[in-house]
Amino acid sequence: MADTSNFIGGDPTPEPQYDWQKPQGAQFEIGDVISRSFEMLRRNFLPFAVTALVVIGIPAILTIIFTIGAFGGLGGEGLGMGTLGAVGIVGALLGVLTLIVSSIILPAAIIYASLKGWAGEPVSMRESLRLMLSRFWSLLGLGIVAAIAIGLGFLLLVVPGLILYSGWFVVVPVLIMERKGVFDSLSRSWELTSGYKWQIFAVIVIAFVIQMLIAALFSIPSMAMAIDVESVVAVDPGASFGFGYIVAQLFSMIGDAIAQLLAALFTASAYYELRRVKEGIGISSIASIFD
Repeated sequence: MADTSNFIGGDPTPEPQYDWQKPQGAQFEIGDVISRSFEMLRRNFLPFAVTALVVIGIPAILTIIFTIGAFGGLGGEGLGMGTLGAVGIVGALLGVLTLIVSSIILPAAIIYASLKGWAGEPVSMRESLRLMLSRFWSLLGLGIVAAIAIGLGFLLLVVPGLILYSGWFVVVPVLIMERKGVFDSLSRSWELTSGYKWQIFAVIVIAFVIQMLIAALFSIPSMAMAIDVESVVAVDPGASFGFGYIVAQLFSMIGDAIAQLLAALFTASAYYELRRVKEGIGISSIASIFD
């Protein structure tokens, strides 16, 4: 059995040099990655959904309220550019900033909680959020470095960006579970995905399609509401901004929360699958992390 003492911290398990050194019969199963993700969602839907809606929803709602107050108002008058208008603008900016922070913390917390759940441990979103807040600056630095590199890759004819994205797909669970720094996490993720980038790319495509379907589903009520608003506009044109904006943003918030939740589950499941295939790490080994 593979040495599992270095599942977190320390040096990673050396890359097998020969076929006979690899776990026998182990193959990266895309179907297992997807099904494992949805099974975890089914088992923990309530705590995951509530956490996602609260973490994403509170800053989103504050942003909506301040933005409408500062610029549009429900009646189209707004607060103007005086003191109240300035407060509204600052509040909206703070809401956006909080939303960015939440978008970093939430996926990391879901990843940690999912891996803990697969290990047979109790899933506590409060504990997960607390731990991820303590790693916020590392997660932020990781996100900035990866975003810049992948963005430059997409500018270079797209393909390099896709390669980097596939190679760094599990960088967040590496940073969380193996307690590595930013650049060590990037290197470790690249090592884990080596030889399996096509499979990881397939997971990314499937996740993208599912996210687009979710976005389309939650855009339908907004579109229907926009059509209904036309009658309101005929009476009070100023009402269109507040009314339509609120509806569109609320449904967008719910869709974003679900999409982020599923993306985090796919990432955690892919990380587990890579550790299982390449290093023989099983559920019992993952459980030892939380002792």
